[in-house]
Amino acid sequence: MNIIFIGQIYFDGQLEYFKSKGSNIDVAAHTFQSVLLDGIKLHSHTVHIISTPYVSCYPKTKLLRIQGQDFSDGSGLKYSIPFLNISGIKHLTKIFYIRRKLKKLLSEGKEYRIIVYGIHSPFLLSLIGLNRHHRHKTCLVVPDLPEYMSEKGNPIYKIAKKIDRKFINIGLKDIDSYALFSNLMTERIAINKPYIVIEGIYKDDGNNSSTPKANNKIILYSGNLDARYGILMLIEAFSSINDNNFRLWICGNGNSIKQIQEYANNDNRITYWGVLPREKVLEMQRQATILVNPRKSSETYTRYSFPSKTMEYLASGTPTIMSHLASIPPEYDSHIYYIDQEDAEGLKKKIIEVASQSQDELNDFGARAREFILTTKNSYKQAGKLLSLLETL
Repeated sequence: MNIIFIGQIYFDGQLEYFKSKGSNIDVAAHTFQSVLLDGIKLHSHTVHIISTPYVSCYPKTKLLRIQGQDFSDGSGLKYSIPFLNISGIKHLTKIFYIRRKLKKLLSEGKEYRIIVYGIHSPFLLSLIGLNRHHRHKTCLVVPDLPEYMSEKGNPIYKIAKKIDRKFINIGLKDIDSYALFSNLMTERIAINKPYIVIEGIYKDDGNNSSTPKANNKIILYSGNLDARYGILMLIEAFSSINDNNFRLWICGNGNSIKQIQEYANNDNRITYWGVLPREKVLEMQRQATILVNPRKSSETYTRYSFPSKTMEYLASGTPTIMSHLASIPPEYDSHIYYIDQEDAEGLKKKIIEVASQSQDELNDFGARAREFILTTKNSYKQAGKLLSLLETL
């Protein structure tokens, strides 16, 4: 099968380069796309990649124009598309250059399957009309719904998003199939085409070493520290635990840092570690007694977004506590300690309940969860689901 992948991946050295120029970096999206492509290649398929790497707009990023580059790693062609890095104009230049590259590849006369990552209007608009001239079928991978991807609330931004949504709806007409991160996304996207659910992919870091557990009972949260993800509820729950043997470790970045630091100043059992390298975060997850994701199921966006942190937590081998989010498939239920009451008191009770078990019991529970992720959610298995869908089109 000949495959063209359209997404937002950083090629050799690009991530570090754009970061050095002041850009925000979408590491999570880059990681998922990379491991998905790795899985496709494990199935011996050739993939040509067309990428417009995520870069913050000028002047936040000190780059007015993003240069295009062509790469090749022996398993397919890789194109980093040029574009003007100015809000609004950026989209137009992306469409022009993506479409030009698509036409060149499709003109070879081969039959292609085109995988598009994300509901991004430049990607979708680049496909319009191509069906009239070339043999191909398309699949849209939907990790998030656009309306839940930002907390910005200013009027200009809202107007821009409404306009963008109209263009997205036009572009969706040329999509032949879908790969969703949550089955419930069908509530928001009118889908009358074939689809599958791939809630995520876990790439094993290859570290099978046995990391000793810390002496204290360590509760760890790592990730986005924006208030809507429940971090302050976790701190409130922890602060009410009257036991000096407990510790709370927090690492990441977000809009609650100031409040987190205030709590840490008043309770020496709480440590805010800041933003750490991924390798260090994974080591701390293995050291911890319990990992917590305090995201509430009452938040509407949780129906349509599978938290990638879930796979990472379970793969660590450390027991995980979280809410029973609607987006979590039933096969996960025996590997997670779900919160019975989604408030600080309920979270506190669940932490104490789980932490009261022996370390052997916790180790056994965590080991089963790790095995589940490594054997069923690896890149080969998850990419295989997508390829099976593409073969039916």
